[in-house]
Amino acid sequence: MKEAIGPYLVIEKIKGGPQMVGGIEIAEDKNAELRFVKAKVVSVGGLAKEHSKGVLKPGDIIHYDKHAAHGIDVEDKDYHVIKLIDVAAID
Repeated sequence: MKEAIGPYLVIEKIKGGPQMVGGIEIAEDKNAELRFVKAKVVSVGGLAKEHSKGVLKPGDIIHYDKHAAHGIDVEDKDYHVIKLIDVAAID
């Protein structure tokens, strides 16, 4: 995996799979209306580390603004890149 630089974070979206309700598989995403979604932090850029005072690190689960993410394909794996300012919360 490549390292994030500056104020950027490389994240991996956490997807909720289909749910079983009464023996029926429901594929509808209940969170489709939510603006903030969960992701796992893969890499933290230098400025992002500095501005978050070291609190944010790889492996953390965050909630971020889904409209701010940009997709990136590295070694046939899908990641997203966001700015630190788009992080709303850390689990």
